[in-house]
Amino acid sequence: MARGRSREGARPPVGALSPSARSGLTAVVTPAILLAAALLFMVQPLVGKVLLPVLGGSPAVWSICLVFFQSLLFLGYLYAHALTTVVPDHRQPFVHVAVLAAACLTLPLAIAVGEPGTSDARWWALGTLMRTVGLPVAALAATAPLLQRWFSRTNAPGAADPYFFYATSNIGSVLGLLAFPVLEPFVATSRLAALWSLGFWITAVVVAGGAFGCLRLIAPLARAVDRPAALRTPGRSTALLWIALAAVPSALLAGVTQHIATDIVSVPLLWVVPLGIYLLTFIAAFSPRGAGTSRLWGTVAPVPGYSPSRGGSAKCGTRSCWCYPCTWQPSRY
Repeated sequence: MARGRSREGARPPVGALSPSARSGLTAVVTPAILLAAALLFMVQPLVGKVLLPVLGGSPAVWSICLVFFQSLLFLGYLYAHALTTVVPDHRQPFVHVAVLAAACLTLPLAIAVGEPGTSDARWWALGTLMRTVGLPVAALAATAPLLQRWFSRTNAPGAADPYFFYATSNIGSVLGLLAFPVLEPFVATSRLAALWSLGFWITAVVVAGGAFGCLRLIAPLARAVDRPAALRTPGRSTALLWIALAAVPSALLAGVTQHIATDIVSVPLLWVVPLGIYLLTFIAAFSPRGAGTSRLWGTVAPVPGYSPSRGGSAKCGTRSCWCYPCTWQPSRY
C-alpha cells in the first residue's frame, strides 16, 4: 500500500496542476497565435513584391499570390484537422513541432528566385512560391487552429469557449499585413526577408512552448460531458453550405484586388487594403463582446459589397463589374 501511495503522489493527475499554471497557459498561447498569424500575412505582400518585377509588374501577380496563399491556408487547416483526428492527443504537439523544425530548415527566405524563361509564367510563379515559402506558410496556417484545439482540451480558464483566439489570430494578421507598408519604404527587401525568417525561428520556439504547455494540462475526458449540443458535428448539408458561403468573400476579395491592380496601379501597398478589410470582418465576427450580433452582421455586411458591383450602370462583362470572372483575366498577363 505504501508503494501505491508513493506512485500516486509522485505525479499529479493530468489537468490538475496549480491554478497559476492553468491561468498562465493563456499568456503563453496568445503570443504564439499572434506571432504566427502576423508572420503568415506579412509574408504575402513580401513575396508579391519579390515576384512583381520578375513578371513585368503584371496585375495578375497578386491574384496568383492570393490563390496560392488561400490554398496553403486550406492545406494547413486540413493538416490540423487530420493531426487532431488521427494522432493521439499526447503526440500531436511533437508532430507539429517537428513540422515547424523542418520549415525552419528551409529558411532564410530566398529572394533570388530566377526568371520564368520560356515556361508559363503563372505555373512558374506557383512553383516558385511553393518552393520558397510553401512549408513555412502551411505550418503557420495550422498553428492557430492546433493551439486552439489543444487549449480547449485543458482545464485552463476559458478552455470551454476558446473561440476568442480567432479574434487574437486576426488581430495578428492585420498587424502583420500593415507592418509591410510601414517597413517597406525604409527596409530593403533582402533585410525584410531576413527579419521575417528570424521572426519565424522565434515563433517556432514560442509555439513549442505553448504546445507543450497545453500538453501538460490536457485532460482527454474532461470536456466530453461538458460539450453543449450546439458544438456537435454539423451535418453534411450544413457543412456544404458553410463551404459555399466561405467561397463568396474569398472570390470577391480576389476579384476586387484584381480590379484595383488593373485599373489603378499594381503595387503591394494597395494590395493589402482589401485583404486588411477582409480580416477586420473576422475580428468583428469573433470578438467576444461589443461587435454586434451575427444577425446584425448578416444584414449589414452585404450592403457595401452590393453597391459597387451592381450600382449605377455596372454590367457583368464590363470593366465596371467587380465579380471574379470579369476581373480575373489571364489574357492580361
